[in-house]
Amino acid sequence: MPFEVSLEPGETLVLNELYIPSRKSEPFAFAVSNRAIFLPRKKTFAVKDPWYLQRVPLSQVRLVTLRRVRAGATWAVSVIMIFAGGLTTYLMLNPSNRGHGERISGYPIAVLVVGLVLPFIARGRYALVVSLVSGSFKWRPRVTVGGTAKAQAVALQERVLDACHRVGVQVRDERHVA
Repeated sequence: MPFEVSLEPGETLVLNELYIPSRKSEPFAFAVSNRAIFLPRKKTFAVKDPWYLQRVPLSQVRLVTLRRVRAGATWAVSVIMIFAGGLTTYLMLNPSNRGHGERISGYPIAVLVVGLVLPFIARGRYALVVSLVSGSFKWRPRVTVGGTAKAQAVALQERVLDACHRVGVQVRDERHVA
């Protein structure tokens, strides 16, 4: 079974969460005990299930941060989609080109609309960043259209921050920074 938490004798589990927004998305699991945190990792070579939880002692954890996801890449993808969707829609619907018996498709219009809507859907996203002595771990929730999946991801991030704070890990929440 993936994401099994193995505790040492005398260790108590504070948080054990599993988040799978859809069948096609990668699962996210996070666990916190009074001695360690457990980060999701993916095996390079695996026959069946590549996911497992890596145990990291609390002494190796520097900081857990909820950091704002920058929107530069989202805006760049959005501009490309608007340009490509608008150009192909124009070429498809241009009267001089329609006399050749080509079919009209809805895909160019859909690409244009998604490009227009994407920045509004992706705004207000935050990444969970765990700074370790040797590197860091970052989890960004997927961009979702429905409010339910986004609300579940935000609630999960809040529970992780709360559990880390309860076991004595330094926590920083950038949502409340002016």
